[in-house]
Amino acid sequence: EEMSPPRLARCRAHLRDRLPRQIFVDKAQRGYRVNKPGELTQDTGEVAPLYPLVSNDVFVDMDSFGLGISLYFRQLMLFFFFSVGCALVMVASYRYNAKNCEHSGTAETEKNRGLVAGSAAGCAPQDLNIANNVVPDVLSCCAILCLTIVANRVLYVVETRIDLSQQTPSDYSIQVSNPPDYEDDLDKYWNFFSDFFATGTNREDVVAVTMSKDNGHLIQLLADRRAYQVDLRDFEAAAAAAAKDHHHQQRSSF
Repeated sequence: EEMSPPRLARCRAHLRDRLPRQIFVDKAQRGYRVNKPGELTQDTGEVAPLYPLVSNDVFVDMDSFGLGISLYFRQLMLFFFFSVGCALVMVASYRYNAKNCEHSGTAETEKNRGLVAGSAAGCAPQDLNIANNVVPDVLSCCAILCLTIVANRVLYVVETRIDLSQQTPSDYSIQVSNPPDYEDDLDKYWNFFSDFFATGTNREDVVAVTMSKDNGHLIQLLADRRAYQVDLRDFEAAAAAAAKDHHHQQRSSF
């Protein structure tokens, strides 16, 4: 079967259909969610807008794609600026080495040239000093150490914030530890929490309402009663069997 040649217009349409779009929903905490594959319109029939490439809330928009994607790009940004900062700290050392470590050979065999220019390649011990070599290295190592110590804590805080921003009532349960003794109607609890979440920040439907009685002592007593009944039946069965054997032995003696 002969295949049609690719067309630029169809490629652009395919790309446009695969770009992420904002689907506005009342129950989402931020008022919108990312579209599903092939979902191009709102519930009202209007075309869903694309996510903006640059905005003041770019990380907030990124949170709607999930925890993994949001953390990934946050870490990329952190490592980029951290690497730039360390490179700026080491600029003085690079310039000093490139200027003072050029006596290790001829122009053809020079060690401190090309990709290693500015490094300690070809430097003699007398070429190095504390201000231009030791201090930048120590500062960079201290920065890496601080980043390692702080990174786990910052990651936990950011992860918790992103996770909470995506939470809805269907993602967790609420336990009422001290409900009124006189109120045991599940429909009333359903209506109460439905009204609460309908007007709150996290707008969502209540999934289910259950109630458990604080009757652990009663359950234990019923279990003990059941065990006593079983023991009593076993005892009665054993007594009946012993009486039957005793009667059989008496008949045999006659």
